[in-house]
Amino acid sequence: IENTLHFSLVRLRLAFGHDVLLDVGHDRRVHVRVGPADRLVAFALFTNQRQVGIVTRPPDTDEILHRVLGFHGFGDGPGQFNTIHSIGIGPEGRVLVTDRSGGEVNLFRTTDDPAVIEFERSIGAPLGLPLDILVNDDGFWITDLRPLRFVKFDFEGEIQYTWLVPPELPDGYLEVHTFSVGPDGSLYGGDNQYGRTQKFVPKPGADPDLLIDPPWVAN
Repeated sequence: IENTLHFSLVRLRLAFGHDVLLDVGHDRRVHVRVGPADRLVAFALFTNQRQVGIVTRPPDTDEILHRVLGFHGFGDGPGQFNTIHSIGIGPEGRVLVTDRSGGEVNLFRTTDDPAVIEFERSIGAPLGLPLDILVNDDGFWITDLRPLRFVKFDFEGEIQYTWLVPPELPDGYLEVHTFSVGPDGSLYGGDNQYGRTQKFVPKPGADPDLLIDPPWVAN
């Protein structure tokens, strides 16, 4: 008997009680973010298709889910992607998606129509190799490769702050593939080259404006 994987399913249990099954296959990667509870949205990234899919609840109902798959796609045009790598959700309906091979971050906005998401602008080009993203109230942070660094942008695309990440052990990185910040301000960074995750705490007396805040959460 030949061992062949025909398909894979990911089940998303959304907060308003619905299950959504996504056929992700054996050559795809799904990255999910969940938005505000009054219009809950789950975004799934299909890397091999360079597309963003959304699952959304229409306002004022618990009965219907709209699935909108494949807005934008592969290409070099406005709002298109070469290789999608990560996604973040922010205030005022913002959806930010890193294009790793395209060297930029695409910013979209949700609209009053649950089935429509509008492209707003591309940010950061030319970045070396944007990896993960974390969205705050006033902007967003990414990790970038070539050089390895953290970069903060505002939503207009202006760089606010950046610092380089050293590669030397015992606490260096070869690649900050993913990162997040806990409620206490601790920074967690995963390195897929060294194969480990490290935890960092804010340095006493550090300027709070230069620290990465926990991810934005809808009120």
